[in-house]
Amino acid sequence: MRELGQFTVSVTRRQFEEMRRAGMLDEPLSGIYYVEDPMLYDCKSGLKAGNEYLEQTFVI
Repeated sequence: MRELGQFTVSVTRRQFEEMRRAGMLDEPLSGIYYVEDPMLYDCKSGLKAGNEYLEQTFVI
């Protein structure tokens, strides 16, 4: 499990439940989830799913 730490992200319980209900997560082992779609994660900005602000463009 320790080796997986570099591949983990934190999400709120609400975000997790929304992602699970939307079918965005796979659970290969009990309690271990992953996002199968590579388009939902960006190396620079992180997890894109469920964050409405990342789907919008803001000019400040």
